[in-house]
Amino acid sequence: MKKIFPVLFMLFCLNSFAQTKAEITGKWTIVKVYKIDLATPEELQQVDGFIANNWAMEFREDGVMVASPGNASQVTTWEFDEKTKKMILKSQGKSLPVEILSYQPNTMRINMSLEGRTAEFGMQKK
Repeated sequence: MKKIFPVLFMLFCLNSFAQTKAEITGKWTIVKVYKIDLATPEELQQVDGFIANNWAMEFREDGVMVASPGNASQVTTWEFDEKTKKMILKSQGKSLPVEILSYQPNTMRINMSLEGRTAEFGMQKK
């Protein structure tokens, strides 16, 4: 048991969740698209090629989030629930829950759900 505990602890730390809003605050770039519901492997590869390293999200301390797909930008608001460790993006009367699947200081993997469809992205802090 003494040998297993450090390994389990290390695995937990590698997949630890963001603890505070301050850890999420900043500019993040989508670097990998892992999953999009109902997408074929070929469609997923095309979307990954289009989105990865071209889309960014800036989470500001004041609750504003600026999404920059390519050269465009979209402004919305965001909240971070420190109890559940989940984000909520709000735009045009809709809420988009964002689950943080894994977090390290400069990388995170998120799962977004909207209208019954989900997408999973890898992000890197800039």
